[in-house]
Amino acid sequence: MRLSSGFFRNLFATRWVLESTHEAIHYAIDGKPRRTISYLELNSLNKGKGILSHKLQIGFNSQSVEFKGMSSGDCDNFVKKVKVFAGLTIAHRIGAEQSSIEPAAQVFFKIKTGDFYLNQSKVAEIRESLPSVVRFFEHPYFQPGLISTALRVFAEDYKAFIDPLSPSNQRRNTDYVARKKVEYAPVFDSIEKYPLTDEQRTAVITEEDNILLVAAAGSGKSSTLVAKILYLLKEGQYNSEQIIAFAYNKDAQLELTSRIDSLFERFQWGGKRVPARTFHGFCMDVLAEVQKAKPTIAAIATAAKNQQLIYFIDLIENLRRNVPSFQADLLIYYSIFKYPQPRSGDIKSLNDYNEYLTSLQGKGARDPETGVWKVTLTTMNGLEVKSLEELRIVNWLFLNGVRFDYERRYHKETADLHFRQYYPDFYYPDADLWHEHFALDAQESAPNFMRDYEDGVKWKRALHAENETRLVETHSAHFSDGSIFDRLDGLLNEAKIPRNPPTSEQLDDLIDAAFNPSRDLELVITFLKHFKTNNLTIDELDTRALGYDDALRAKAFIRLFKEVYSSYQASLEKAGEIDFEDLVHNACEEIEEGRYTSPFDYILVDEFQDASQDRLRLIKALAGQRKHSKLFGVGDDWQSIYRFSGADLKV
Repeated sequence: MRLSSGFFRNLFATRWVLESTHEAIHYAIDGKPRRTISYLELNSLNKGKGILSHKLQIGFNSQSVEFKGMSSGDCDNFVKKVKVFAGLTIAHRIGAEQSSIEPAAQVFFKIKTGDFYLNQSKVAEIRESLPSVVRFFEHPYFQPGLISTALRVFAEDYKAFIDPLSPSNQRRNTDYVARKKVEYAPVFDSIEKYPLTDEQRTAVITEEDNILLVAAAGSGKSSTLVAKILYLLKEGQYNSEQIIAFAYNKDAQLELTSRIDSLFERFQWGGKRVPARTFHGFCMDVLAEVQKAKPTIAAIATAAKNQQLIYFIDLIENLRRNVPSFQADLLIYYSIFKYPQPRSGDIKSLNDYNEYLTSLQGKGARDPETGVWKVTLTTMNGLEVKSLEELRIVNWLFLNGVRFDYERRYHKETADLHFRQYYPDFYYPDADLWHEHFALDAQESAPNFMRDYEDGVKWKRALHAENETRLVETHSAHFSDGSIFDRLDGLLNEAKIPRNPPTSEQLDDLIDAAFNPSRDLELVITFLKHFKTNNLTIDELDTRALGYDDALRAKAFIRLFKEVYSSYQASLEKAGEIDFEDLVHNACEEIEEGRYTSPFDYILVDEFQDASQDRLRLIKALAGQRKHSKLFGVGDDWQSIYRFSGADLKV
């Protein structure tokens, strides 16, 4: 069957010719040389609806090609023809190699009926042991009716075997677990202080490639992990050198080691013990083996929290003395951007808004005239303002040395039966210029809970126009798109408003007032740990900041953080030391690059809820070296308490 794009389509869009023959699919696009797709390489045929016609997408060998401008009927007929030709081609290929498939069927039957738990690595192992032609049974356009009856039975059996959700496989594994529970009952009854529960026994015997066991505190997760080790050894699937168990910290490692040792003694198991390791201890050994010397861990990495704080206070003070731009970055962040904007959708009412301001150390009181409860924030120069955006603007004006009045009375009387006297947000006396900061988004809409706000905006604009007073505006939208201070700077420059910024001595005093190291440095220290744990780069931070709701704040923090991070890393390098985050990532690199060879086919992880991204990287690196590695993790998401140190439930 032959199709083409047609005369009129050729005038305006891609030209193509598509043909299906008994041997293969042939096509040419835009006059380029004809290409061929073997039916044996074909993965998919998908009909889709275009704007004015239909289209066909053909998938083959991890590629795809699309043909637009077909009629629905042509598309259906082409797909029908291809499926017929593909089925015949596959059947012919299978028939040609029937002599090698028949012995494979006998081998497959013997393997299939063996007494083992069927997981996906076992399926892969068996697939690889059979002649490659057998995989044509998996082809999407394989038609069992076109091959011999004997091979058809094999094909159906094989397809069910490789399908993890087939009823036969699920029944097989359920029966296997039940048999093993009976066989190991004496072991499971006495393996630890208390007999294993039925659920624990199921977890021990289940042999999927990757298992996460989630269970509550005190329910015996570690007992299950220890029992798993003994079961793997007794089954003869692995020896001690092929298994490793990771614990979160040294105390947990010692506890796990003691329980493994006790287990070996109770069941008189000879040979080497299965190692219980901390992630850091294991990484230390990896680097020592590859580099022939153990790295030195910096004292700051093991220091108590108060000692770490002292270290970073000294680091900050050194930056203030030696990096002029850091002084400004520190003050800008902690005076203008210290508090976060509310997340999108968080503020749905005036009450929500007041609660939000209160969370930013706002002060609440009733308006003496209206009796309405309102919350205000205090700026650097002691003004009480009504929003975080106004606080940021006031502090920016103050730091730039701009003379202004906040909520100065408008020079015309405006009070009447409907309106109070008008007090614009800002007035710049050096230019006789008024400035309103409106809570308007990019569509000039106010938040839903601000009733009649937009009418008020129109009234204010009309009032200034009527009295011929100069008015400039900024909007909440300018905070959202990050243009607020560039815009404000341009408006003030255009009005020729002079600046008188603080002197260096005054900046020092302002920083001392705005920045409290004992309170404010915790954020920087925690962020540094997360940054390194996640193996990020400064460029990645810059990219992430662009998508952040409060992008200006994120950028201000990153400018500050860059200097802290660079200074911290420089101090480690100068001393020839690393911290624990470097330790893990350096070890991961040695494993990923193949300079360290992992002997571990089975990896067990206790307290998995405390795993961080760097530990995940380590586990993946170890598992990636072994073809059919297995992972068994136990944990409880309700017990995750190490978020501050990088623990990530997404792991």
